[in-house]
Amino acid sequence: MDPAHWNAVKDGLADALHLPPDERPAFLASLPPSLRSDVAALLAAEDGTGVLERPPAAGGVSDFLDQVDLDAGPLEGSRVGPYRLQERIGQGGMGDVYRARRDDGLFDREVALKVVRAGARTDAVLGRFAAERQILGRLRHPGIARLLDAGVEDERPWIAMDYVAGEPITEVAKALSIRDRVRLVIGVAEAVHTAHQSLVVHRDLKPSNVLVTRTPSGDLRPVLLDFGIAKILDPTTDLDLTSADGRRPMTLSYAAPEQVRGEPPTTATDVYGLGLLLYEVLTGTRPFPDREDRHALETSILHDAPPAPSSARPGLSRDLDTICLTALRKAPTERYASAEALAADLQRFLSDEPIAARAPSRAYRARKFIARHRAGVLATAAVVVLGIALTAIYAASLARERDRARTEAETAAQVTDLLMEMFDRDPFAAEADRLDSMTVRTFLVQRGASAVDSLAPRPELQARLATLLSHLLGQLGEYDRAFDLGERAVSLHDSLGLATEHTGDAHSALANAYYFRGAYAEAETHYRRALALAEATHRPGDPDIAEAVNNLAFVLPDVDRPDALAEAIELGERALAMNLRAFGNGHLDVAQAHNNLGAYYYTADRPDEAAEQYAKALTIRQEALGRHPLVANTQSNLANLLHDRGDPEAIPLFDSALSIYRESFGDDHPSVATTLFGRGEALQDAGRLREAEESLLAAHAIDRATLPPEHPYIADGLVAIGQVRMKARRFEDAEPALREAVGIHRQRDGYDADRATAEAALGACLLELDRRAEAVPYLRAALPHLEGDAARLARDHLARATA
Repeated sequence: MDPAHWNAVKDGLADALHLPPDERPAFLASLPPSLRSDVAALLAAEDGTGVLERPPAAGGVSDFLDQVDLDAGPLEGSRVGPYRLQERIGQGGMGDVYRARRDDGLFDREVALKVVRAGARTDAVLGRFAAERQILGRLRHPGIARLLDAGVEDERPWIAMDYVAGEPITEVAKALSIRDRVRLVIGVAEAVHTAHQSLVVHRDLKPSNVLVTRTPSGDLRPVLLDFGIAKILDPTTDLDLTSADGRRPMTLSYAAPEQVRGEPPTTATDVYGLGLLLYEVLTGTRPFPDREDRHALETSILHDAPPAPSSARPGLSRDLDTICLTALRKAPTERYASAEALAADLQRFLSDEPIAARAPSRAYRARKFIARHRAGVLATAAVVVLGIALTAIYAASLARERDRARTEAETAAQVTDLLMEMFDRDPFAAEADRLDSMTVRTFLVQRGASAVDSLAPRPELQARLATLLSHLLGQLGEYDRAFDLGERAVSLHDSLGLATEHTGDAHSALANAYYFRGAYAEAETHYRRALALAEATHRPGDPDIAEAVNNLAFVLPDVDRPDALAEAIELGERALAMNLRAFGNGHLDVAQAHNNLGAYYYTADRPDEAAEQYAKALTIRQEALGRHPLVANTQSNLANLLHDRGDPEAIPLFDSALSIYRESFGDDHPSVATTLFGRGEALQDAGRLREAEESLLAAHAIDRATLPPEHPYIADGLVAIGQVRMKARRFEDAEPALREAVGIHRQRDGYDADRATAEAALGACLLELDRRAEAVPYLRAALPHLEGDAARLARDHLARATA
């Protein structure tokens, strides 16, 4: 059965089921033969003893079939009103639709003409047809097919509408990118919103009722058709399409839960329909596929949670999952407040702004803040502020407890006002359309602390703002200021005796700041506190818990404790499993878990497992994001692994990651430094020593500008610079860098492998300068802490120095 015929059969069945039993025989008789038998069979299966199996009665099927013309045949070539019918382009339960052309000589116009079929003129059908005519007369929007004309021909009503030469939206979507598919659904939502403003609910949104055509400029435009079962919400009208048996017209596969329950439709019904349409346009499937058992399908619609779209199309953004599933909530009051609100959230997705349909986690806010800089430009500073504040405002509006929601909304509004005031004082406001991330950084650096100070009378609000600014400044590489604000946020929560999800967010912000300072033990302490609070304030399996698990795992490989790496792997595997359960394979949060787990395997010298995890992460991220910092992150990780294997493909992969990072963040971001460092080491091993030193020096300059002077990364960079100079036989140039690195390490507690590497390198350099007595203490101290080739090399150097 071809899709068009199957859609017509489904529509016919839906129409039949909403007629009283005594009207169904006439309705079946009015259907074309190609539809009649299929609809009758399905109707019989639905009823158990179908209408065609019942004993003939007066006015029943048998008598009716003997008396009526069962198929008047198609009307191609005939004339209806001033129009000549050319070809049938659609058929449904109550009528046929023809492509027609006006031929009365007044003017030329091609239309879609809908006419009631012979034998289908029941009161219910005529009522629906009259309602459609009345509804179309109300609507004016480029995305809605207009009513052009109407009349009656041989006692059969007809209406003429715009002829839309297009294809169903789901067919067109197959050839489009995800972003272009989203743009199409925004267009549909805008048309639906216009209908709602005219007090019209469509209540039959499905792909066959949305055709996509091209504008004169070549753009795609979705056009909404078929208001045949639409509802006017105007209380002054007495139009009611409920059938005699109390059932309402609908296409079950695209029905909202309240339609299945027989409740009156509202604008929320169309929001649900838009959610279904978005789901199918994005994935090519429906959340509740057709089933032979109608009752089973109704049960699914009423009670089953729809799977995330990304489970059907791996790689879809978590934001699109959230938008879609918000529109598909069972309770109408929990969906988007309007079709316009849904369209606005889809537009936020396209603009890389935080969407309104979530109370965002720290990582989500930070990720979106960075992602909006892909083109290197912010539209305005206000966009940044509104993007941040909107998340909190909308989260408050969705809170179940009314009083709590009011308090949260007031808090969020004050944060918004405060941040807006900060940006309104910008001396560069006249050039707001050219503000870039560096200007935003300047705002936050110069005004963040004073903004927090101004909230002293509201310590809880003060803590929230301090947490937010700490996260943002940390992502921008302003680690000292991020630390100060994170510490302040935690202190405020402690003084208030709070232990909420916001307290956990504050601990996470402070942990991030400690991590970037190189204070890994302190970072671990606060990540553990954040995880405990996440587990205490969220339901089991919540993605925020998985995020907290991920954060704790991330710091452990740097903690100087024998079991820390094993725990990192265990937590990384746990986070991956949690995200897979929550989102299905292919989700961006799953990609993050793959990426991080790959890093732990890599550190544990399990390269094959690491490569497998990196490959999975890279596939998901590239498909979903294209050229994006998260793609660069995984490319850089994989390049490090390839470098260790001696694979020459490491350097091009580093170059690709570096290009993306610079394009996204500029030349002085910490991620640029990390990639330059890995690239420099790969170039050194490839014998390209001049390029290697240039890359390492560039990385070191960024680290010097963004990190505390005692940070381990500063020391690592100095060691790498010293080693490349030694390889070039420039030992005098190498010594100062290596001595400074050793000095940084000696300021820290303990003696780890990084310090051993630095002291072994300095000892080797002194040996080459023929200063053997100076070399020996460094080599002897380092040797017990080295393994493998590094230990063998240090042993050889020590033997030479003491010979």
